[in-house]
Amino acid sequence: MSGMRRRAGLGTTLILGAIGLAAALDGAGRVFFEKTLASTSLAWILALAAGSLALVGSKVAGDAGVVTRLREAGVLLLGKANMSEWSAFRGWPLHGGWSARAGIGRNPYALAFSTGDSSSGSAAAASANLAAGAVGMETYGSIVMPSSLCGVVGLKPTYGLVSRSRTIGISFSPAPPYGPFTGAQTIPFTETITAPTLVGSYTCTVTAVITPGGPTTAVQTVNVTVTPGPPATLTLAPKTATNTVDAQHCVTATVKDAFGNATPGITVRFSVNPTTFRTPSSGSAVTGAAGTAQFCYTSAFIGSDVITAYADTNGNNVRDANEPGDTAAKTWVLPQSTPGCKVTYGGRITAANGDKATFGGNAKTHPKKASPQGQEQFQDHGPAANLNVHSLDVRAVTCNARDTAASIFGKARINGSGSFDYRIDLQDLGEPGRNDTYRIRLSTGYDSGVRKLRGGNVQIH
Repeated sequence: MSGMRRRAGLGTTLILGAIGLAAALDGAGRVFFEKTLASTSLAWILALAAGSLALVGSKVAGDAGVVTRLREAGVLLLGKANMSEWSAFRGWPLHGGWSARAGIGRNPYALAFSTGDSSSGSAAAASANLAAGAVGMETYGSIVMPSSLCGVVGLKPTYGLVSRSRTIGISFSPAPPYGPFTGAQTIPFTETITAPTLVGSYTCTVTAVITPGGPTTAVQTVNVTVTPGPPATLTLAPKTATNTVDAQHCVTATVKDAFGNATPGITVRFSVNPTTFRTPSSGSAVTGAAGTAQFCYTSAFIGSDVITAYADTNGNNVRDANEPGDTAAKTWVLPQSTPGCKVTYGGRITAANGDKATFGGNAKTHPKKASPQGQEQFQDHGPAANLNVHSLDVRAVTCNARDTAASIFGKARINGSGSFDYRIDLQDLGEPGRNDTYRIRLSTGYDSGVRKLRGGNVQIH
C-alpha cells in the first residue's frame, strides 16, 4: 500500500515518515498503533479493512472519532496493527491472530505462541515496544485476552465513553467499546520499612496499588534481618563488692544497643585503680552472644578499688566520646587470722632489686581468740632502695594447715615516719632453713620478691 511498509513477523503496518516524527517525539510517550479505525489526515490513507482482502482499497470520509481525539491530544499514529480477520467471526475454525491481509501475528514473548483473538496485533505491538500503546475493540474478550497472552495491560472502558464512529465492529447491539493497550510498566517507588527493634528475622509483605482503594497491582515479600546496632550502653555488675585479699573478684560488663539488644563481638577494656599489687590491673574481653564480657583479678593488699570498663568499638585502645562505659567499686579487706598460728623468723636475703637486706620478727595469735600480735623489722641496705621498715602493729596472721606457709599483715613506719601497709609472706620448708623463703611488700609499691634465705631461719608453729 502506498506510503506504508509492513513490520515483519508482527503483522503491523508502519506509516513512512512516521518513524522520523516518532524519533523527534521520543520520550513524550505519545505514539500509538490503531486497529480497525479509519484515518485520512495528512494523506496517510490507512485502509479500513478489518483484516479482510474484501475491503482493500476502500475509502473513508474522515478519521474515526478515536483517531480525532488521539491526534488532538498530540498522539502520533505510527500505523495499523494486524487483527483476527473480522474479529475472528470470518468463519470456523480460525486461528487467533490471523487475517488474509497480514497473515499470522506473532507473540513477542514466544513467536510460536498465540497472540489471542480480535485485537491481537494491537497487544503484540505494545508488547514488542513498537509503540507506547495501541487501540483495540472489546467484543467479548477482544482486549483482555490478547493483553493477557502478550503480557501487557488492556483496558476495557465503560460502554459509551469512547466514540465508535467510523469503526468496524461485530453486529452486536450495543456495539462493543474501544479501549487502549499498554505495555507492562515499571513504576519506580521507594518503600520505607520501619524494622522491629528486636533482633531477629522477619517477613514483610509490600502491596502496591495504583490508586487509593483500587485493586492490588503488585505484591512483594521482603525478608528483613534485624541485627544489633552499635553499642549504646555498658553496665558493670556487681556495682559494689567486698572480698578478702588474695581472693578472686570478677565483674561482668553487659553491652547493649539503643534498643536494648545484646551486642556480641565487642571488645571491652577493663582497668583497675590503684594498680599496685592488683593482678592483673587491666585486661580485655570480647562480648559473647549475650553481649557480656568478664574480667577477674586479685589484690595482695587491702584498699578500695575503682574498676572501669568501656566498649572499644574502633579498637584503638582509647575510650572515645561515643563509646559507652561504666565503673564499679571494690573493697579488699584483711583475712581472718588463724587461731594458734605462731611465726618466728630472721635472716638475710638479696632483694629482687639486687640490694642486700636483713629482716627479723615474730607474730602470733591466741589459740582461741585469734587476736594477732608481734613485731616486724626489715632493712634494705641499698643502693637501689635504702629503707628501714619497723612495724607499728600486726593486724592479721594466717598459717596454712601444714604450717609451711604464713602471711603477716599490718602497719609500719618507713625510715622512721609515716604509716604504710605491709605484708610479709614466709615459707618454712624444713630445717635448718636453707630452702625457707621471705617476701615483704609495702603499699608504696616496694616488693622484695620471693627470696630464698642466704642465712637465717623461718619457723611456723
